[in-house]
Amino acid sequence: MVASAAALQAAMPGIYINAQVGRQMADGVAIIQSLAASGDLRSIVVVGLGTNGDVTATQIRQLRRAVGSGRYLVLVNTYGPMSWESEVNDVLAAAARQQSRVDLANWHQAIAGHTGLLWPDGIHPQPSGTKLYAHLVLQAIQAELPRGKPLPCQPASLPTAKAKGN
Repeated sequence: MVASAAALQAAMPGIYINAQVGRQMADGVAIIQSLAASGDLRSIVVVGLGTNGDVTATQIRQLRRAVGSGRYLVLVNTYGPMSWESEVNDVLAAAARQQSRVDLANWHQAIAGHTGLLWPDGIHPQPSGTKLYAHLVLQAIQAELPRGKPLPCQPASLPTAKAKGN
C-alpha cells in the first residue's frame, strides 16, 4: 500500500490513505476501530494487510465489526515468497465469499502473470506495478457500489493494464 499510495491517489483523488511500512493486521484493526470511533471512517474501507504477517479469521471478524454493516470493505490479498501467503489469501477470500459488503481485490491473481512489474524482492510493485494495484483496488470499489452510485472520490482515467479476475 505504501508503494502504491501515489498511484491510488492519482486514480482516486481525495482518497484517504493510512499506510505504513511493516504494518500487520492487528495494527490495522486498531486503526480502523479508532477511525470508526472518531467518526472519520469513510463509506468504503480498503485494507491491504498480510504481506508482513499472518491474518486470522478472528481478526477479519474484528475488522468487519469495526467497519460496520453500513460500509463496504475491500480486502486486498497478498503476493510474494512469504510462507504465510496462501493461508492469508485463503482467509481473505473466505471473508469476501461469506460476508456481505466485502469484496476481494485479488492482487495475487493480477500480479502473478506480470511479476516483471515487481522489484527483485518479488513483493513490492515498481511504479508501473503500482498502477495495476490502483486499478485493481478501483475495480473492487466499483464492484461494491450499487449501480449508478458515484464513487465517493473522483476516479482519474484508468490505467491501461488489465487485471485478471476479481
